[in-house]
Formats: sequence, structure tokens, C-alpha cells
Amino acid sequence: MIETYYNKNLVFSDPLLACRNIGETNIHSKNSKIPQVYPQFKFYKRAKFLSVSRLYECFISLRPFFIILLLSFSFKVNSKDLYITTSDLNIRSGPAKFYKSLGIIKKGDTVIVLETTNAIWVKISYDGNVGYSSSLYLEKIYITNESSSPENNYTLITIFLVIGLFICIIILIRSVKSHRNKSIVYIEKYKPRSNKSKITTKPSDNLIIDITGESHKINIDIDNPKLIKYKGGVPYWKKQYIYYYTEINGATREQIKFYNLFRDNFFKGKYYDLEGNDNYAFILYFDLLNEYNKHRDLKKLERQFQVLSECYPKTEKYTISSLIQQMNVIGDIEGITRLRDQQRLKYQSSLSNNIKYDYVDTDYYPDDYKLGHKYKDKLGLNKQETAWLNKFWNPSNVFISMEGCCVATIMQYIQVLKGLNIILKDNNTSIAKEVEFFKERIIEIKGMTDSYWDYYDKRYLKSHVESDIYLTIFKRVENSVREVFGHKRKVGEFPYYEYNDEFEKRIGLKVNKIVSELKNNIGVPDISTQIELNAQNVNRWREEFTALKESFEKENINIFIDGITLLEEANQKNPNIENIFYEASKFIAKYNKVQALKYYSKYIHYDLISKKIDNKQLSKTIQKSLFNSDEQINEFKRIIEELIKSNNIEIAIDNISKLYIPKRKKIFLDKSKIQDVEQKYKGTVELLNEYLKSEEEKEAASQIENLEKDEIEIFFNTNEESKSIFVSELNITNLQEQLIQRIAENAFVIHQDEVERFALQNGMLKNQLIDSINEICFELLDGEALIEEDEENYIIEESYYNEILNK
Repeated sequence: MIETYYNKNLVFSDPLLACRNIGETNIHSKNSKIPQVYPQFKFYKRAKFLSVSRLYECFISLRPFFIILLLSFSFKVNSKDLYITTSDLNIRSGPAKFYKSLGIIKKGDTVIVLETTNAIWVKISYDGNVGYSSSLYLEKIYITNESSSPENNYTLITIFLVIGLFICIIILIRSVKSHRNKSIVYIEKYKPRSNKSKITTKPSDNLIIDITGESHKINIDIDNPKLIKYKGGVPYWKKQYIYYYTEINGATREQIKFYNLFRDNFFKGKYYDLEGNDNYAFILYFDLLNEYNKHRDLKKLERQFQVLSECYPKTEKYTISSLIQQMNVIGDIEGITRLRDQQRLKYQSSLSNNIKYDYVDTDYYPDDYKLGHKYKDKLGLNKQETAWLNKFWNPSNVFISMEGCCVATIMQYIQVLKGLNIILKDNNTSIAKEVEFFKERIIEIKGMTDSYWDYYDKRYLKSHVESDIYLTIFKRVENSVREVFGHKRKVGEFPYYEYNDEFEKRIGLKVNKIVSELKNNIGVPDISTQIELNAQNVNRWREEFTALKESFEKENINIFIDGITLLEEANQKNPNIENIFYEASKFIAKYNKVQALKYYSKYIHYDLISKKIDNKQLSKTIQKSLFNSDEQINEFKRIIEELIKSNNIEIAIDNISKLYIPKRKKIFLDKSKIQDVEQKYKGTVELLNEYLKSEEEKEAASQIENLEKDEIEIFFNTNEESKSIFVSELNITNLQEQLIQRIAENAFVIHQDEVERFALQNGMLKNQLIDSINEICFELLDGEALIEEDEENYIIEESYYNEILNK
């Protein structure tokens, strides 16, 4: 390599290095290849004086000395603005990493900080250049001054000048001696390829970029880390949405192994080219967030996110969003403003440079979480309908998480908004205009001004108001869908409290009217939605079962049977499915004995596979109506015993179908002989018939008497026995039952500290245990909490306690 330095349009080089590079020893040989290899070089006679390049190099060597000398003179040895770099650092034209780099400041160089732009970026002066650099890699220089008097300062300056002149003389003498026999290479009117920067190389240095005639060494750019190829090839990971760090659990062993290597090297400053496998980057994004929750060092997280977003740009929107969220938590308004300014400047810069910067067009963006983008193609939504659904973040609750419920709510929401726009149009307004009114209203309520500091707060509040209004309408529609779908629990549906009354007058009442009118358009949930709803609300089936009983007709018993079959299908995930068949068996017993026993056998089947075995027996009255003899009872018991052993409900139902068929032995008789005997013993036969008839009547009467005395009991041979004193439908655990009993035995009051100790002893948190009990009892108590807080105590209303008892 040729050691070369550029200065405007002149380049000076050491020809000895040029010769050495191409393997020549005589630089003046007629057959020299240098003119062929380097056609731009023109050689002149050997110079006997100092090489111009060495003079320039002397100046470069002494440059830091002169800078410190001038600083000492200008600032009178005041070090408050002097900093030293802790790493090779970019100097940029603006206070953000996307601004043009003016050069590289070497590690250990000294810079002057002119002003602090924000928490990260500072305006600096370095080698006559003024630009911006990250303050994270600058360390302040502290110099102790014993005296600040002008006499001391001038004395110090004089000493520096004398030392500097002495060093200059020594370097010049050495240069003259060592370069007396070297030549000068002159390149006339040489123009680099680019006028913006002139690039040269040194044999032992990295790339050098010349800015306005001066040279700076380039090392690794910390603001633009270099990606390295993974030798083994990055394991392919099909692109998917990554919502949590735990999604790494769904990766293969090979993918997990690579991720661990990728993560470890990231912390060491080595960054792999993921070759389009962005899932790894997003897992690391959530991993860094989890780590932050432990160390709580926001500056550290910001530096990590800065590198992550630079290496893997698709994560940038998320890193900035998360940083703003965390800054908002600690009240770092300055940090939030800085990040938003950077984004705004980057966007403006992209426009001026004709660079595309639009997150909506990327493969992975925040609006993926919103309902409009999620269901745009699936439901064939137009631009306006999509926009209405993207006004707010996807509501996270159990009901909306079921796709059938979510789709029904979306379609109803769109129809309600269309109807609302029609009504508002008659009043010369629209939804958009009403939203704009409330945006200005909140600014008025908050008393905000047009000052610089209120700018972002106003923008945030306006965005919040818009989201709040559309979400309120969505929630009111959701509650109407919940009601039609038989889901009793409802969500809050009131908007921002500071303009609640105005909202109801201008929008709310109109929305309520439209929601009520369109309720009949909602329809019935499909079977998959029914299954999910019944899993969440274990007693939801009762409403449909009640309707089947009320519409029952003996002549059309198959309608009831088909209805129970549909209930069974829709309650496959319901932990209390057995209760459907127990109630069905009791109801149908007086109309169809076989069907009643089939339902009861299904009750036993589902009860055996449930978490809690109830082993409910049929009442004495129902048993009397179902069995006519001990033989039938014993046969049914045998069928149930086989069911318990084999768990084969189909065989049990088939055997029950044959239970009432009379069992007769086939007897072959000779009619002619019977007639002869009958004539011979006519008197005897009549006497025998009378006797047998009397015995049959006595036996039948005896069996009926036994049925009246005894109740049929069917016991399951299981390891678990139900001893709960509470309603079986609740499925209350032993731990929950113990706490309820402890409160009831203490006059229905208990101190919160005692509950906390009890919960911790059993591996739970106090609130977790209380909430689990209230959630279980929610439906049975019509939406009321069983256990409530009363200052420092927990209390139970005695009437509520009596309602959950198994009476």
C-alpha cells in the first residue's frame, strides 16, 4: 500500500513505498513499472532537502500540542469544556445518528464541548470542525489550577511555547537527516472520485477520510455497527409475529442454540447478519426489556436499543416506543421530547433526501396489534372501516380474544358508526368533527398554551381523546353483543371523565339508541364460539336448557333430545358439563325411562373425568318411576360398574337400550298332548292357575314394598371423595374453602395481614387468592364479590355466604 495524504488538489507520496509495493529496488530505473502501475505519478529529480510530505507529517504530529496550547491561551487553562473520547467516535452534522458523518474522532483525542443539545447529543469543536457527537462516549478532563491570575497563565503559556519550539527543532533535524536521499512525487491536478470526501490508505491504519483538507482515522462506527456473517449459516426461522420473549419456547433446539450465541455476541459488540430471520432480533428486543426490569438502568437500555435498531432496522419502531413508555413512567419529559424530535428530524431528512421512511409500509409495524389491520383482508373492510378500527389499541379481554365474539363486535361497531354518521349529518356535523371538538375541549380544560413545552403534551392528549371516544363506542357495542351471546359480564363503557356529560349529550345517547335498534342484527354465535363461551361461563348452558324445558311437548320429545345433543357439543370444554345430563335425566324421567337412564349414565361418564367427582344420586321418587323390579336395578348397577371400569359410554348406552326388554326362555310344546292333558286334568289346571296367579300378585306387591323402603344408590370406586359444603358448580378448591370457612367462623371478618400469611404459607399471594374466590362466585352472586375489603379487614356478607352453601 502507498502511504498517501491528500490536501485539496495535491497529493504527496513517498516513492520508496511505491517501489516496495510492486517489488522494485531502483526508483530511477528506465524499466521501472511505477509509471505503468501508477500512471498519475510524474517523477522529478532527486531532492536534497526535506520531503514536503514529512514537513506536513511534522505538522500533523504536533497538532495536538498546538491545540492544547491555543486552548490554554483562549480559556486561560479552564477545563470545564474539555473532554476526552473513550472510543472512536463519529462527528456528525446534526444531533442524531442519521445525520451525515463529518469524520471520526480517535479514542483518546480531546474535544471542546460548545453546548449540550439534549441528554445524548452535544455540540463539539474538534480540529477546527464543529459538529455533534454522543455524550455517552465523552469523559470530562479535570485540571487543577493553583492560581487563576493572569501572571500565572502567561508564565504557563511561555513554558508551553518553549517546549513546543524545542520539540519542533528536534523533529525537523531528524527529518532532514533521514530523508535527504528521498525523492518527491508530485501529482498535478489530481481529482478524487468524490468531491465530498477524499480517501487514502496507510499500510498499518484503517480507512482515512479527509474532511476539508484534514485526515481522520476510521475505526468501527459505533453508530453503525458492522454486521458479520455467521459461518454455520443462520438457522431458518419462519417469519411470525413475536409478542413475548417466551415465544422462544416454540423454537427448535438449533434456533435456540443460535439465539444464545447471537445474544452473547451482541453483548460483546459482535453483531451477526440475520439474513432476513428477524424473529431473533425481536426475541432479543423482549429479552433486553426483561433485563431492564431487573437492572432499571434506562441509559443502558437506550444504548442497547440504539445498537439493536441500527443493526436490525425493523426493531426501531418498537425500541423507540418502549423507551418513550419507560421514560413516561419515570417522568423523563426531556428524554421523550428528544426521541420524538429525532424521529421527526429523521422523517424530514428522509423527505429532503428522497428516502422512504414510512413504518406503515414495513413488514412489521405497531399497527399490527390493532383490529383494523388484523381483520382488513379477512372481513374485506374498506379504508374508512379499517381506520375506525385502528383508532384504538385492541381491547384485551377474554370476550374479545374469542374470534367469533370479536368479529361480531367489529361488524356491529361498523354499522353503529355508519348509523351515527347519518344522524350527525342531519345536524350538519360528523363523527370526525365531534372528535375534533372534544380534542379542543380537553386542551381548554387543561389550560394548555401554544408554548414549546406544551406541544407534545397537547398532541398526546388529543390522540388520547380520539382513541378514548372510539373505544367507548366500541365497548358499548361489545356489551350488546355480550348480552345477545349470553355472556353476563360487561365492560366499562364511559369515556374520559372530564367531558363525560358533554359526550353523552353530543354522542353517547345517540350511540345507545342505535346500539339498541341494531341488536337484532347480531345473530347467534357459531359452534366454535359457543364452545369458548361455555368454557368461560360454566353456567351459560342453563338459559338454553330452561328454554328447552319450557317448550317441551311430549309428542315431540326428539326436539328436547336434539337440544341436549347440541348442548353437549357446545360444552365440550365446560368443566361442569356433567350437570347438563344430571338435570336432563331428572326432567325426562317421567316421559321416557330409557332416555333418562342414558342421560344419567352420561352424567356418571363426565363426572368421572371431571376434576371434582360429585356422585349425585337420583331422588327416591325418580328411582321408583324408573325401575319395576330388583332385576332391573341390579342390571343397571352392572352396566354402571362396567362403565366405570371401561369408560366406554357407547357400550353403556347400548346396554341401557335393552334394559326394559322382557327376558323369556323359549319352550317348545306339543299342542296335541297339551289338549289331551288339559281334558284329563281340567279341574286340576283351573286350581293351579288360580294358585299361580295369587303367588305372582304377592311377589309383585312385595317388590313394590321393597322399592318404597329402599333408595337406589350408585357409588363410584374412586380415590377422590367430595366433601365440600359449597355448591358443586363452583368447583371451589380446598385452599379457597379453608379461607372462606376461616372468615365465616370469625364472625365473617378477618384482618388482611392474617389472609396474607395464610396465602403465603400456601404459595400464593393475598390478592391472587381473594380474586380467584370472587371470580368463581361471580356468576352465582349475580356479579357481586363474595369477599370485600373494609379498611384493614376482609368481610363476607352472610347472605352471600348462605347462597353458596350446598343446601
